[in-house]
Amino acid sequence: MELPSFLSEKTIYELHDLGFLQEIIKGILVRNLIKDVHIKKDDIDEALNKFCQSNKIDINEYEDWLLKNSYSKDSMEIKLTANERIGIYAKKNFNSKVKARFLDRKNSLDKVVYSLIRIKDSFKAKELHMRVFEGEADFGDVASQFSEGPEKLSRGIVGPLPLAQAHPLIFQKLKSLKSKEISSDILVINNWHLILRLEHHLPTKLDDNIESLMQKELFEEYINSEVKTMMENLLHKNENQ
Repeated sequence: MELPSFLSEKTIYELHDLGFLQEIIKGILVRNLIKDVHIKKDDIDEALNKFCQSNKIDINEYEDWLLKNSYSKDSMEIKLTANERIGIYAKKNFNSKVKARFLDRKNSLDKVVYSLIRIKDSFKAKELHMRVFEGEADFGDVASQFSEGPEKLSRGIVGPLPLAQAHPLIFQKLKSLKSKEISSDILVINNWHLILRLEHHLPTKLDDNIESLMQKELFEEYINSEVKTMMENLLHKNENQ
């Protein structure tokens, strides 16, 4: 990829020192990749109308606005439809890798709802754990009465939230439980004693939305890898001149 002529050796190093070079190269690379992606006229018109409405520009004065702000019509259309173009480009070029990506990321996409009782005192935690584990007390009642965290307000219920957002120890424990099952042991994390019950495991399916997410993640990884290589080559080249 050729960089604009204004990016002289001196400018490149100044932008690098200021932390702007990476974003500039990334912007140029993305633009070059998506500029020829075909977008339906209706989609362009919709994006243009939204832009004019949000910026309080009369649609009949749009071309005058472009002149005043030194934008070309084509460049503005690319800018306004960048997300749609990236989606189309990503689907065309990375869809074959989506299934493997999904399987690799599935644990982080699955969601869970679980119940939690959080206690500082270990002896109190053991007593409460025995009561709920043996069915002598209702988990929600115990959580609302004795839990010492914000889950106290929701009868211990946490979520739904992505499984991977949980603490690693909670993550591993929840993966081993069945719905409505209480953990047979007490987790100790940062001096807190935790009693857990898995309520629901909500597995993620590879639907259109997840497919699109995977495609765009792969696109982003590709772009970042290319930008890194280009920056290394560019800076190394200039150092040797």
